[in-house]
Amino acid sequence: MPGLLATSLEISRGLANTLLEGGQINVIRLIDRYSPDGDLEDMAVQARCRFVLVICLLAAYLLVPSDGQVSPLLVSVAAQMVDRKNVIPLVLVETLIGLDLVYTGQANTFGGSLLLLQL
Repeated sequence: MPGLLATSLEISRGLANTLLEGGQINVIRLIDRYSPDGDLEDMAVQARCRFVLVICLLAAYLLVPSDGQVSPLLVSVAAQMVDRKNVIPLVLVETLIGLDLVYTGQANTFGGSLLLLQL
């Protein structure tokens, strides 16, 4: 995931590793680093901000982890979304897995898309 994150954000692999801390994405550091800063008319800046926003939305709403840790796998899902690929099947599967884990007692907290449960 560090390589994909580095490529998508046009940063060094070392810097990408600092955004992936302890086996999870450090969302706060990601937001701090990519808050609108600089020339917002620059398409490269906009693309990086969009990528970070997609990761944050995934972590907060679509692929919420049951253990509270944001998985680095969200980087690949965000890359697919930026490329306009359909990730809905993945979100549905993760939601069903999350429901199954709670139902069988393997997890105390639901992990998956809370938005899908409201539909």
